[in-house]
Amino acid sequence: MYIETHPFKEFIPKNTKSLIVGSFPPIKLTIKDIDDVDGENKNLYEKYLKVNKKTEDDIEFYYGSKENLFWKLMSDVFGKNLSSVSSIKKFLENNLIGMTDIIESCKRKSTKVNQEERKINSLDNGLIVKEYRDVIKTIKENDIRKIYCTSKYVSKKLKERDSERVLENREIVVLFSPSPVASIWISKLGDFIKKKENDPDYNTGKYRIEKYKEVFGIKSC
Repeated sequence: MYIETHPFKEFIPKNTKSLIVGSFPPIKLTIKDIDDVDGENKNLYEKYLKVNKKTEDDIEFYYGSKENLFWKLMSDVFGKNLSSVSSIKKFLENNLIGMTDIIESCKRKSTKVNQEERKINSLDNGLIVKEYRDVIKTIKENDIRKIYCTSKYVSKKLKERDSERVLENREIVVLFSPSPVASIWISKLGDFIKKKENDPDYNTGKYRIEKYKEVFGIKSC
């Protein structure tokens, strides 16, 4: 199976106070040229990238896929236009926020579509980790006190790597997933259902924004 390597370095502004930690970028941001892919799953990557093509709306940075809602959420929460690498980096520097992922390189499992067809598993549960990033070292060396994990998967993997107990006395927050797929389970949450009953126009996007404002300490108008 083909080994994908993380395309972005850690982004750690000077005097970083908090760190956002994700898992690993999507395939269309890790593979620049399908000819670079080798191994038994090359044909599955070709099929995947035909459907999930990189476009001008995708950006070369963490959570840069146009399908991911992360930077749209952050734009709405902080009232900023975070639609380019330069605007995102400036925002992170101004707010002393770092960005990284827990995985440096990995393979991907394939899953059955039917008896005759398989596809690449593009979700976190399809990752076969070859190398982790030393995020614990980054947290320790920069004395980062608050860590935002973008999923329970990331939080679990980060804690598993903490043999020195560096995370003790540091605040770890698990964000609501920025993946559109998460809207399915958000819609089943009790507090979401109550708000939807009171406001027919209420949706999972508004719910996410409210939750992100809470964890980032932004007061709603």
